[in-house]
Amino acid sequence: MKNIKPTLVLSCICMAVALILSAINMITGPIIEAQRNAAANEALLEVMPNGTGFEELTDLASLGLPESITNAYKETSGNGYVFRVVSTGYKSGMVIMVGIDAEGKITGTKCLETQDTFGKEPQIDNTYNGQSLADFAPNMITGATMTSAGYRDAVNTALQSFVLASGGKLDPAITLEGKITELAPGFTAPEAIETSGSFKKILKASNDAGFAYISSDGETAFLTLVSATGACAVFDAEGNAVTDAHADLAEEAKAHASANQKSYTEDLSAKITRLYADASEITSIETPLFNTVVSAVSFKSNGADYYGFYSRSSGYKMMDVYVIIDANGAIANLDAKAFFFDEEYFHVDDTVNLTDYKNGFVGQNAVGDNAMISGATMTSNAIKQSTADAFDAFNSVKGGAQ
Repeated sequence: MKNIKPTLVLSCICMAVALILSAINMITGPIIEAQRNAAANEALLEVMPNGTGFEELTDLASLGLPESITNAYKETSGNGYVFRVVSTGYKSGMVIMVGIDAEGKITGTKCLETQDTFGKEPQIDNTYNGQSLADFAPNMITGATMTSAGYRDAVNTALQSFVLASGGKLDPAITLEGKITELAPGFTAPEAIETSGSFKKILKASNDAGFAYISSDGETAFLTLVSATGACAVFDAEGNAVTDAHADLAEEAKAHASANQKSYTEDLSAKITRLYADASEITSIETPLFNTVVSAVSFKSNGADYYGFYSRSSGYKMMDVYVIIDANGAIANLDAKAFFFDEEYFHVDDTVNLTDYKNGFVGQNAVGDNAMISGATMTSNAIKQSTADAFDAFNSVKGGAQ
């Protein structure tokens, strides 16, 4: 009996606490939910100030909205839609809220979350106001190319999603533009340039990796890609390669690219002759890839065959990387115009020896973790990307696995 009494007391106390917590939850639950709704509405009203109420749309996939649209809201009085978009700048996880009125014009944009470190997003907020899909013009901020590109992609995605949510149908040419990053992953932040010939739109990769050409004829649209090394491919609206059937588009695109492509071959050749005093028979080669390689050559040194690749990948800033691969597919040399930038802000471990770091790549025939440097993640990732693209380019030339 002595043990039962304390047990009953504890049980009563527990029941009382549970009842109290339940009562508190009943009281505070609606308050918390109201606060959450108020916060959500506040963000929605920031990008659509004339909104009176918002209804969240469900089953976004059935509307055909892309996966990057995580939330969509319809303004209850018919003023338009608000979209929450997840994009990628220097890093993934950039969240942009975009308001679009019933006429398809942007009423406001705001970056809610970002992993980028430059703090440029507030400079871009609301700079797209008044634009529609028909007159969309990217707003690129100096010193923040990747952040600007990520913001631009989010806004463009929202404008396309507005058309779909409103029951409309996207122009196939617009859909194809969204496939550039998929089909040409090395084309960093493509920007529209002056169009010419039969092309509806021409975009140039900001890292000079190549050009993308969009053409359309009624319901039919094509995307033609030309790399910096001269490779060319034509794709239909579904992303299928149809180059052979549209040789006219390929030839027109190649002619334009040839006249406008910046050449990096002389720079690469100069680097090779500095690394190999007896380098000879330096010959440009075409790699059938659309990655970050802007120049590729073959050459001889001391009787052996080598391949040189110049890659421009995006790190803290644009990285100019030279990768020399021997005939067996192993790295013989690796260098860059600059490995680290603004070290007063982004300190590199004092123990890093640049010579040892570069020599650590020699003999490797695959990308390894040695590319990573503590305190210089973006630079390291760029070196890793350039090395991977050089290996892919080498394999494509030699006929190996890609």
